[in-house]
Amino acid sequence: MKNSEKIVDFLTTKYGENIRTLFMPHCYGMWDSMKTLYEEICKRDMTTGVMPIPYFNLVNGAIDMKAGMHYDLDSFRGEVEERHLCNFNNFEHFKKFVDFIIFSNPYDDSNNMTMVHPMFHSDVLKEQGMKLIYIPYTTATTDEIRVQKGVLNADVIIVSDDTEKDLYIGSYKAIGIDISNRVYAIGSPKYDIKEETKTVLFCTSILPFINDPERKLLTYRTFIQREILKGNVVVFRPHPLMTDAIRSKCPDIQGKYIDFIKWVKSKCLISENNLHDAMSISDYLITDVSGITKIWCQTDKPFEIIE
Repeated sequence: MKNSEKIVDFLTTKYGENIRTLFMPHCYGMWDSMKTLYEEICKRDMTTGVMPIPYFNLVNGAIDMKAGMHYDLDSFRGEVEERHLCNFNNFEHFKKFVDFIIFSNPYDDSNNMTMVHPMFHSDVLKEQGMKLIYIPYTTATTDEIRVQKGVLNADVIIVSDDTEKDLYIGSYKAIGIDISNRVYAIGSPKYDIKEETKTVLFCTSILPFINDPERKLLTYRTFIQREILKGNVVVFRPHPLMTDAIRSKCPDIQGKYIDFIKWVKSKCLISENNLHDAMSISDYLITDVSGITKIWCQTDKPFEIIE
């Protein structure tokens, strides 16, 4: 059984089948600590939402005004069902329908590198009567990392194993606080990713593209989003001459293609290597109609042709 399944079983047993959750990731790059838990909750048709929250870089303990506010909402499109994606500006509305907030950043204002928006500090959320579930992004290796406001304010703390559970309890016992009834060694959703992830090679071909470029761009995006939602890693390999072909045959689409490639780079790996090297690391192929399928068939691995 996956860790995410065990976590949902625990929550529904302890708090009821109709528990309503709101995920609060701050950085898209750390979504893997919540991703499979969100997917498991979706499978069970439970009420949930994902509200990416803004964060700031810090310089000498102060917000880096030059870098400004980071807000990864758009990065979650395709990762999260659109009906579940919430804008942080609407928190006052959504919090009325939430039993537990799930978060992974425990620092509030005590980190010297980044800080989530102050309105989402655990102290503030607790003052508003919110219940919190803390799932660490990574193994807490020191007392300093474990003893943070977010951990102290959490109603439920889910860690990887009994060793980590004992470390958390011991760190707080040393400062006279008992958290033993709030720490549960169920397992991290992050480790589920390693069990299920497949590598998908996504190839394009010139002729099918230039015959209907706008439809193709939309189709490519749809297929890529589908694979990301499955938890797969997508390796995108555009035809080596695609940019030249667009410039020559359909120059009016250049801007949209550039924007598409920027989006791809935010979601996928881009392969410019030898085709055979890309094939060797991939478990599945998605491609336009092209001669690549003849080569791929020799691998006996599955493939899909885009119409």
